[in-house]
Amino acid sequence: MLGEAGLLCACGRWQEGKSVDEIIRQRNEATDRIVNMGRVMRESGRCDQWFDGAEPGVRHIARDVNGPLCEAVVAECGYEDPAVAEVFRKGGPLYGDMTECGIGTAVDEDSPARDVEDLRMDVWGSNKLLAKELRKDAFEEEFHQLVLKDAAQGWMSEPAKASEAFLQARAVPGVGVQQGLKKDGSVKVRAVYNFSWSTPWPVDAVKRIPYKEAKARSVNGCTWLPEKLSHDHLDDLIWYCRQLVLLLGVVTALFKADIASAFRRIPLMPEHMWAAGIMYWYKGSIWTSVHKSCPFGAKASVFNWERVGRFLRTVARRLLHIGMFEYLDDYFAAEHPSVVEHAMECFAKVVRALLGDGAIAEDKLLWGSSLEILGVQVDLAWDRFTLRPSIAKMRKCLVVIKAALAEGGSLSPGCASKLAGRLQWACQFMFHRLGRAMIRPIYSQCHACNGFV
Repeated sequence: MLGEAGLLCACGRWQEGKSVDEIIRQRNEATDRIVNMGRVMRESGRCDQWFDGAEPGVRHIARDVNGPLCEAVVAECGYEDPAVAEVFRKGGPLYGDMTECGIGTAVDEDSPARDVEDLRMDVWGSNKLLAKELRKDAFEEEFHQLVLKDAAQGWMSEPAKASEAFLQARAVPGVGVQQGLKKDGSVKVRAVYNFSWSTPWPVDAVKRIPYKEAKARSVNGCTWLPEKLSHDHLDDLIWYCRQLVLLLGVVTALFKADIASAFRRIPLMPEHMWAAGIMYWYKGSIWTSVHKSCPFGAKASVFNWERVGRFLRTVARRLLHIGMFEYLDDYFAAEHPSVVEHAMECFAKVVRALLGDGAIAEDKLLWGSSLEILGVQVDLAWDRFTLRPSIAKMRKCLVVIKAALAEGGSLSPGCASKLAGRLQWACQFMFHRLGRAMIRPIYSQCHACNGFV
């Protein structure tokens, strides 16, 4: 099997010497074959049969997935993780030793996950301490609405006041984190769940245990990844753009696609839901709920999705001959400008055939010679490739920074994490190691107990 660089070069060489009409015709044939195969499987009832024996909640969350088509396409493209479709039928794990799937670099150390039984035995005590620690959240209304929305989708249980519902699942804190502003000027909030939280002290101790030790006792601390995962970055894209210019003799164009609610498309294993509870503050009371699909903030969720996400990238590269790149749920590629829109549409059709019609929204499909990718504006021209932080992202950073520096202002751990991520690319690109040192105080704030810097 070709390495990743070799596979990308093969995508470029596949286009070399072909006319635009020939590229479109062959991609149409590959796309239509997969889409038609999926349609036949759905109409014949094979999709429903594939879920026979699955737990009802798991089946409901993954109901749009075409399981038999996933298995057929996995075999056809020779994907390294042949059992990837099983996460939709059995659910993905929330903790424990993840299965080695061949999607990353093998970890040398043989250090399995911490035994989760300690957490199982102390559910009541852990929840009691968490309830005492919860405080009023600035975005509690927005967070509560997000929980209600997820519950309506079947991704979480209906939220209830802790006084009205005895939560048997081990809970972690849930908070709303500001992601910036919407087009209408209102605050955009994301729900974040801290699965690295654990009881800050043993019941018989008189002071808190160190942060690292507490984290090791958490759900994330009881999760071990046998492979080190790496994502595609803009450096990889620019390298490929240069190869295409040399091969095709034209300045390439770009397209991008975003998988909707990527983590939530993967159900949790029913036997792991005892560790998937949450608690949050809302209108003076403590509310609870339980995750039924992979939550944002769990280490295992990233691994579960990456198995699926890498599969979609492999399909694009090996069957559609698209030089696709992937960063979690974000996909981006470079193509001949005459076929870039068609390549984007082919990828979207295949993803929808595999994961359901709602997997990619139309407004998340964009293309052009100038495009914002991963928060960076990328402009391609004959004489140069230009990359700069997007205007919208820079404005979001300034809003957060000014709010934190204002009198009485604060920077919550969640906002600090988001801000550090936005600043990382520009700071490290311009100042290398010094750049990371410059934003170290912001990284330190990610683990702070309050919002004051």
